[in-house]
Amino acid sequence: MSVVMRAGCAAAALFAAFATGCGGHGRAAGTIVFESDRTGRAAVYAVREDGSGLKKLLDLPEEAEVIWTRDGTKALVLAHPSYVFTPASRARRTIRLPGLASDNVPSWSPDDKRLAFATDHGDVVALNVTSGVRHRFAEGSNGFAMAWSPDGKRLLFIGDSNGALYTAPARGGKRMRLLRLPGDVYPGALLQWSADGKWISL
Repeated sequence: MSVVMRAGCAAAALFAAFATGCGGHGRAAGTIVFESDRTGRAAVYAVREDGSGLKKLLDLPEEAEVIWTRDGTKALVLAHPSYVFTPASRARRTIRLPGLASDNVPSWSPDDKRLAFATDHGDVVALNVTSGVRHRFAEGSNGFAMAWSPDGKRLLFIGDSNGALYTAPARGGKRMRLLRLPGDVYPGALLQWSADGKWISL
């Protein structure tokens, strides 16, 4: 079982993943993986639970953004080029996010296999990071703030220049408008589904 935590720091975001495993004497041993600019340059580090064994895993490009999966086993590094990084093996795999809007942050699916993001043309895209298969929908909707349903079958997003809340099948299909937002309501950047998929907060 893994838990991913996020906390802010003065110079850069700090991301941590706590992964349990089998340690000596049958105890659960863990590793904390985090991003820091402690040396003046951002990098990804790993350290044991007791604070020992600190080591640098990866130097990050300038102004790169790191987006961890829910289980903390890998991360998307938004850079030029972007890539998926796996701390356990230190493996990096280049990934193409065609037309990614500069102000958009991709969102990992619940199974950590796909990324949803908005393009600079306003389309919403779901990309399988292993196969490269893309599902494009909501073309020209100016979508942003994507959120996956708990079962990973649908995507929720704000579209039409903040005018409405939509949902669409994650594997492609027609979007459906759920709510026209009043003019005095500005949605937050973070949309959330309830665990049972019946409620939405914005």
